[in-house]
Amino acid sequence: MRQRSTFSDFIDSFFSNDIYPYAAAGHSLSASKPAMNVLETDDAYRIELATPGLCKEDISIKLDEDDDLVISFDKREEKSDGTPEGEGASDSTEVAVAENKPVRYLRREIIHQNFVQKLGLPDDVKRDSITASMENGLLIVEIPKIKEEDRAKLERSIDIK
Repeated sequence: MRQRSTFSDFIDSFFSNDIYPYAAAGHSLSASKPAMNVLETDDAYRIELATPGLCKEDISIKLDEDDDLVISFDKREEKSDGTPEGEGASDSTEVAVAENKPVRYLRREIIHQNFVQKLGLPDDVKRDSITASMENGLLIVEIPKIKEEDRAKLERSIDIK
């Protein structure tokens, strides 16, 4: 199991782990990564990720088998017939329905967005207390730190038999 031990390693994981392994698995790439802020207080780390146009159902946040935090989303716009974009033949004259009026796209670039970011967490966090919320197109992930006085409680002796 890979462990991150410092805040510096935590920050480095934002820039070293990207969506390319996801693309190699046959998924399409988005044009760019969403803007991200990482903040630190005495009590927690906070990740702010720009997610305009997404709702919480589009986003997945989990801890993987290595105990790394994985944030991902996969958003497909639907064609006017209700099938996800990218399935079936695509035509620039395709008619969609907007506000109950037919619309013909002259140029359509915003069709499919996806993103995967794997973040190695530092050792000083409470992995079972991570929370997330969305506010005005901003995903906020709060990662509480283990208090210094509680760190000693986490240590345990192992008997030799």
